[in-house]
Amino acid sequence: MKTGFPALVALGGGSVGLSTATAAGLTLGLVLTAAGTALAVATVSRSLIRYADGG
Repeated sequence: MKTGFPALVALGGGSVGLSTATAAGLTLGLVLTAAGTALAVATVSRSLIRYADGG
């Protein structure tokens, strides 16, 4: 997985929510932002675990 991908998903989600200004668009934006945040946390966690294991 590319390192910048979660950040792009989070940024894209925020843009969708703000640009459409509808309830559905805002909901979609929040969902995409949450998904991007979860991916970013998972990526950082995996990196830290690999670093702690010496790999």
